[in-house]
Amino acid sequence: MDTQGASNRQPRRHTIPTATARLPRIPGSANTARRFAADFLASSGAAGMVVEDVVLLVSEVVSNAIEHTDGAGAVQLDLRLDGAVLHVAVSDDSVQLPELQNRDGKAHRGRGLQLVEMLADEWGVRVRPDGKTVWFELTVA
Repeated sequence: MDTQGASNRQPRRHTIPTATARLPRIPGSANTARRFAADFLASSGAAGMVVEDVVLLVSEVVSNAIEHTDGAGAVQLDLRLDGAVLHVAVSDDSVQLPELQNRDGKAHRGRGLQLVEMLADEWGVRVRPDGKTVWFELTVA
């Protein structure tokens, strides 16, 4: 076995694609979040229905953070693609927790978390000392 030169090799590092956006609490931020997520996924090679699902869920969670919370600061959107799993986290400075509503299919509003429940592989809420983070994971490949 020839090991000459093996000690000079550097271990191959695997970079996990990540992106963060700070969004003001204005209605247009949901649209900004959608474009941000779509661009992130396109640059990572994801395509098709899964991108549409991610964009929809990002829009719903960011909209909820803007519309239904009492915080005054920005909303932060974090995206991380770890292999085939996309991790999405939306953080705000409100302690008001989201509630999963049981709405029928005819309701025009209030179905955001129902969509997250249906489409995401996993989702949840992490309470932080300075607010909360609503997160979900979705297999994109």
